[in-house]
Amino acid sequence: MSEVELPPKKSVWPRRFRLLLILLILWLLTLALVFNFRLNNISALPEKSSQTSPLGQTWLLMGSDSREDKKDPALAGVPLGKFEGARADTIILLSVAESFSGVSLTSLPRDLLVEIPAYGERPVRENKINAAYAFGGPELSVQTVENFAEFQVEHYLEVGFVGLVKLVEAVGGVEVCPNQDFADEKAGLYLSAGCQVIDGKTALAYSRARYTDPKGDLGRVERQQEIIKAVVKKSTSISTLLNPIAQFRIAWDLGSAITVDEKTNAFDISLLMVAALREIKSGTLPVESGGKIENVGAVLVPVEPAASEVLSDISQGKLPTYPN
Repeated sequence: MSEVELPPKKSVWPRRFRLLLILLILWLLTLALVFNFRLNNISALPEKSSQTSPLGQTWLLMGSDSREDKKDPALAGVPLGKFEGARADTIILLSVAESFSGVSLTSLPRDLLVEIPAYGERPVRENKINAAYAFGGPELSVQTVENFAEFQVEHYLEVGFVGLVKLVEAVGGVEVCPNQDFADEKAGLYLSAGCQVIDGKTALAYSRARYTDPKGDLGRVERQQEIIKAVVKKSTSISTLLNPIAQFRIAWDLGSAITVDEKTNAFDISLLMVAALREIKSGTLPVESGGKIENVGAVLVPVEPAASEVLSDISQGKLPTYPN
């Protein structure tokens, strides 16, 4: 009698792979839902922009110095001064290049002289760019930046003092590499030169200090960019991507730490992170002293044609080249 051939056993691996894929998708959807649930949305973008859309994608990243949450436990022991109200401490054009090939962070110094559009009973006037936030909040800030840059801002993202502390704590601290010692009493920053991991409160002080920096406000701008890049790097590190607990903590804490326009959600943030994995370039819009203006103070003005070239690259969906 001839031997009966048994049918080959089917491999269980395709079934297990499909199951793992389904579980991964469900986990990512869970993280997205948690993030969106915690996210703070506000009306920040004009109903209709007068500017054309860039070829890439543009965000306006604002850091507010509002003391509204000064009693929050996250700010315990942080020297905040007696200033009331809110101003834009950080103004960054965050642009995603075409095909998500990278991200650029272009800081607009807060003393940059611009034309602020009419708002309420306030007429059009020249003033420092950070005054737009004080006069009309996020929406007027977006309009001001759009008119200055001559292209549309598609997303708005804001981080306050408490948000920055929580953001850094959510990723377990970030590494910074100051090239000088800091002993800034007004900001509460006491840090030695050299690379080191800092916590949320120290990151806030590192982002605010300017009186002990020989570069003044421009030096602070560079440190703010350093913190942003460090948060992105830590959020997308292998240790984070392979740790479900860390992922959930970031989704939970990051959502509550930032404020975005009403149309922005977890999907938009995810695409931003994907582009940031490719490359992150950072720099400051080329500026120089514009002297003093009555009722405004000392201002900065763009250095041409360098400033226009940076903005043109962003408009064309390119990663800009910053002059040395």
